[in-house]
Amino acid sequence: MRSTMAGLVLVGLFLAVAGPAQAGWEEGIAAFKAKNYSVAAKEFQSVAESTPDYANGHFMLGQALSQLNRKQEALNALRKAYDLNPSSVQFQFALANAYLSAERYSDAARLYDMIDANGLPGSMKTAFHKNKAVAMEKSGRSDEALAALRDTARSNPSDAEAQYHYGVAAFNAGNTDAAVTALGRAVQAKPTDASREAYIKALIRQAREGKGNKARAYSTAVDQAKALVGSQATYENLLVLGEAQLGAKQYEGAAQSFGRASGQRSGEWLPLFYRSQALTALEQYAPAEEALRKALATNPPANDQKRIYRQVGFVNEKLKNYEEAKGAYQRAGDQASYQRVEENQRIADENRRIEAENRRIEEMRQEREKLEQELKELQEGPPPF
Repeated sequence: MRSTMAGLVLVGLFLAVAGPAQAGWEEGIAAFKAKNYSVAAKEFQSVAESTPDYANGHFMLGQALSQLNRKQEALNALRKAYDLNPSSVQFQFALANAYLSAERYSDAARLYDMIDANGLPGSMKTAFHKNKAVAMEKSGRSDEALAALRDTARSNPSDAEAQYHYGVAAFNAGNTDAAVTALGRAVQAKPTDASREAYIKALIRQAREGKGNKARAYSTAVDQAKALVGSQATYENLLVLGEAQLGAKQYEGAAQSFGRASGQRSGEWLPLFYRSQALTALEQYAPAEEALRKALATNPPANDQKRIYRQVGFVNEKLKNYEEAKGAYQRAGDQASYQRVEENQRIADENRRIEAENRRIEEMRQEREKLEQELKELQEGPPPF
């Protein structure tokens, strides 16, 4: 799509160019303007055949064929235009875009390398950097792709699309701070569901990495997630909101969001698991344990079951249901937690024994005092009349 739009902008540079004094050129231009690309291709084919050394004829033929999705034929025509005038930045860019469309990424990347973007119209520079980044990424030149997108973002700070693409690439490359900055600008310039979702994920990762102000990152993520849910209250968006609320320690809101997500997909274990975490943070252990049991009933994968059983163990440990906690930890394969609960159970049993012994001693003391009082009363004899 980007390559096609870039090509159309380039075409605009040629629509007013005078063609050869022969039939076909003006007719082709008129048909192209009317988006009648089949007729345009036929007319420009006639021009290319009758005037084979006229580069613009091959260029316009390539553009018309591109609109008809005849990729290989379009590439051949654009290659001919380039061969006739290899110094033309516009022809270089058109051919590079054709290589990109044909998924010949290495060829596209080599040609983009040759292009001096300063020779392109201002409206084309953003498309150039984006297409170049795609070609480099697809041909295994990820670092250069990221640099190309970064340069585009830096030169177009208010371009939401440029900021979004660089932010996503920076996020995928592990450059979290750069991703947060770029995606924040994208949302500020032109908020979309895609840019909000990417921004939220970057903010959450930034908070988890301990970079910057953790509380502010989570708070911003919550605000963006609420806007996302306000736009579309989908299962995925509710999960994102709940995750942000969980990080922001907004546990009641998180429990509600995960509950709504679970209501949309009752067969999914993840929202139930996260809901139990929010309820556990609220010290609502019984409903937390119930959510975990429901999560297990969805029959999740083995590794996820271990994760759930570990949380079941933790909740039952808080409830002092030691046998249930040990059983859950054992199923989770968490031997350290199992041993901890076993030791806590031993201590609790010992404390109960001591408390029971202390109660027995206290009862004996009270009984002794009672007997002593009764004996004293007998020794003093009955009161005089």
